[in-house]
Amino acid sequence: HLNRRNLEADASYRQAMKKYAELGRDGGPDAIAVRNNWAVVFDDAGVPRRALQIYDETLRAFTERNPDSDPPAYLVGNRARALERVGRHREAETAYHLASELSGKQHNLLGQIYCLLGLAATAQESGNDAASAIYLDRAGTLMDPRAPSENPPRMSRALVLSRLPAQATASLIQG
Repeated sequence: HLNRRNLEADASYRQAMKKYAELGRDGGPDAIAVRNNWAVVFDDAGVPRRALQIYDETLRAFTERNPDSDPPAYLVGNRARALERVGRHREAETAYHLASELSGKQHNLLGQIYCLLGLAATAQESGNDAASAIYLDRAGTLMDPRAPSENPPRMSRALVLSRLPAQATASLIQG
C-alpha cells in the first residue's frame, strides 16, 4: 500500500484474513489491527465506502468477541474519517467524539489530536467555522510545540486551518 500497490495489498490482506479465520482468530487483537489496516488501504485509495464496510465488519467482530470491552480508539477514529469522507457528517462527528473519549481512556494523545482535527474538518464541512476553529485550537494545545511544521498532525491542522476564513483563524495561527 505504501508503495501504491493497492491491488497487491488488498490481495495480501484478504489472504491474511483467510488465515486468521482458518485459525479461528479472526476476531483477535492482531486480526482487528490487520482489518483496520486493510480498510486504510481502501480509504487512502479513495474508496471510503468499502473502507467503511470493513470498519463496520471489524467493529462487529470485536464487539462479538469482546462484549464488555471498548474497541480500539484507532478503529473508531478511522471509521469516523470514512464517515466524514462519504459525507455522513453527523455520524462522523459522533464517531470522532467517541474515538476521542476512547483515546483519552487508552492514553493515546496522538489519537486525541487526530480526533480533534477530524472534528474541525467535519465542522468546517458542515459550515460551522467557529466550532472548527475551537477544535483546531484544542488540537494545537495538545501538540508538542517542538515538533517540526512538517509533522503529520501539524500538516493536517494547517490544511484545515487554511480553509477557514481569516476572521475565524486570527488567534489560531500561532499554534
